[in-house]
Amino acid sequence: AMNVDAGYLYVSYYINNVEGSSCIKKISLTNPGAGQTMVYNAGGQNRLLSLVFRGGYIYSASYGTDQILKIDPVTSIASVYVSTQRPFGLGFNASGLLYIANYNNGTISTYDGTTLAVVKSGLSQPSDVKIDSNGNVYVSFLSGGIIKYNASLTTEITLVSTGFTN
Repeated sequence: AMNVDAGYLYVSYYINNVEGSSCIKKISLTNPGAGQTMVYNAGGQNRLLSLVFRGGYIYSASYGTDQILKIDPVTSIASVYVSTQRPFGLGFNASGLLYIANYNNGTISTYDGTTLAVVKSGLSQPSDVKIDSNGNVYVSFLSGGIIKYNASLTTEITLVSTGFTN
């Protein structure tokens, strides 16, 4: 996964063959020739996937440990933000509610800092979730396909039909 923040491209590596572990690195967008700089080394079992930014922190789905990590990109210190089974994709809405695509159990969950709640179930391998400024929720799937839901996840529009591969 990748994300841009404060002049850097941040990249999460599920497994980095050079480091031999899962990690997050950053690349300067003004000096990409300087190479990658380590931001957080998660070790071999974490299996970092999605990463999003909120309030100066990186939030990353640690698929291997069933956790969402909150990482300080300056100090490289991580703490467990919330534990949830097989998190894959992440997104925040405008008010700071975290959405989590749970790949193995086919759900979308939300976490408000206190309560973890399943808000959509019965999905087939959701791989990512993003929220636009109007609160619409976009869910992509491992086998292809993207569905747009309204903010309450009660109506849906298929943007890319299932089975589509990039």
